[in-house]
Amino acid sequence: MSRKCVPAKSVEIPMAKSPAPGFFVRQWRRGDTPSVEDMADFNYLLRELSELDGVPREMSLEKTVDDFSTFMGMLQHVLVVASDAEANRIVGMGSLHVKPLFARGLSGEIEEFVVDARCRGMGVADMIDDALRAAAHEFGVREITLTSNPLRIAANRFYLRRGYKRYETNHYRLVLR
Repeated sequence: MSRKCVPAKSVEIPMAKSPAPGFFVRQWRRGDTPSVEDMADFNYLLRELSELDGVPREMSLEKTVDDFSTFMGMLQHVLVVASDAEANRIVGMGSLHVKPLFARGLSGEIEEFVVDARCRGMGVADMIDDALRAAAHEFGVREITLTSNPLRIAANRFYLRRGYKRYETNHYRLVLR
């Protein structure tokens, strides 16, 4: 499959404050049926993300389809996708997971935020972040958190530029399977 990322003519981008010509974002809704191409694009992006994080994961297309179905069944999750209008392909994504916390109220955690390497620096990540923030606002979320591998230097600069504050904490992971 040939993957290129060339900005197309300007299109209207709902949910985005700073349009990236040729791209649009939308919230993936429950009931939206992904095409085979959509699932291949999700799989490609998730592989790219796992390579960046250095966490080996099974990334078969079948597993991506299964994981997608599970994810879309969750009520407190939002998936935002960015597409290249010319190629009609998904080139970026991010998810928001909303959870109630006793001391802080509703909290949102951003995960799986990735933009195809060939589309970075074109404003696509800004659009995804704008859409995730809008979704968090709709839920009544009071704060958004995320983690980013220190090796992802450009991503960490992006988050700081977008107003996220780095805080010192210990983040732990326990792999159950």
